[in-house]
Amino acid sequence: DQVLMDPESYLRGERKYLSKNQFLSGDILNKIEVVQLLVDENNQEFDWSHALDLLESVRPPRIHLADIEFKIGSRWIPQSVYGKF
Repeated sequence: DQVLMDPESYLRGERKYLSKNQFLSGDILNKIEVVQLLVDENNQEFDWSHALDLLESVRPPRIHLADIEFKIGSRWIPQSVYGKF
């Protein structure tokens, strides 16, 4: 359980293993989508259901637009947005 198959590389026909920490970090939502596809296809080469459970346990909460705070001049807001404002 400390080493898991990388689902994204598995779909490309590669066998790349990740540590549990690597597996449970990065783009979790994309990994959940890929693993769900493998579960839906009933792929039994690996325990994808267990992998899905692990990923679901670290799924980030959904952020709504009202929850995002910003200040005028924030660097992540493109200058063109200010021009339209």
